[in-house]
Amino acid sequence: LMAYGDPEFLRSLVKDQDIYTHIYRVGTEDDFRYAQMKIVKVNPEERAKEIILGISDVDEQIRAEKEYQKQLEEAKKEADSASQAKTSFLFNMSHDIRTPMNAIIGFTQLAKKHIDEQERVADCLNKVESASEHLLSLINDVLDMSRIESGKFNIENHLTNILESISSTIAMLNVTAKNKDITLTSKIDITHLNLIMDDLHIGRALINIVGNSIKYTNANGIVDLSVKESASEKENFAK
Repeated sequence: LMAYGDPEFLRSLVKDQDIYTHIYRVGTEDDFRYAQMKIVKVNPEERAKEIILGISDVDEQIRAEKEYQKQLEEAKKEADSASQAKTSFLFNMSHDIRTPMNAIIGFTQLAKKHIDEQERVADCLNKVESASEHLLSLINDVLDMSRIESGKFNIENHLTNILESISSTIAMLNVTAKNKDITLTSKIDITHLNLIMDDLHIGRALINIVGNSIKYTNANGIVDLSVKESASEKENFAK
């Protein structure tokens, strides 16, 4: 700073340029204002023989620019976060949707192969219907993302036969397992079959857990699913 009081030093700053500008702070570390010093050659054709030095208070301007920059950075962080959340959401949804879609395709192909076996075709169609209902529920869930973002999303509980729910989910997952030459087995030990629960989201959790097990199991391996009911501390509830 002492050098700025030396005329020769000031001339040197505009030796190779017509204007020199420097913004600095005046005051203490905790209480300061921004100021601007500007040096201009009187005659640009001369090598800074004569100069004009001006100092102005630019505190309001600089603070406004810094605040604007801060807002831009925060907006970028929010945009990046939103983009990452959308990418993650689409990745998860594509994973969830793939399972019932594979089941629908698989059971449809199986029904075509055994078109003359009425009982087997009927079983395939029932499983296609179940997978289609699950897929429709997933699509409706995607359409309800606006409710989740606004904080209005609620778990929707319905009276559900959990054995039927798990069995239909296993049937969908079994198609994926067979495509990888993996044996999917299950053991279900449940006392109370009719439960009040959010069938869609429990099904999605089950598909993700077992689906990942299938994904990371080598061909000719076995994935074993065990579902067991245990008592809860709360009356009329079960784990």
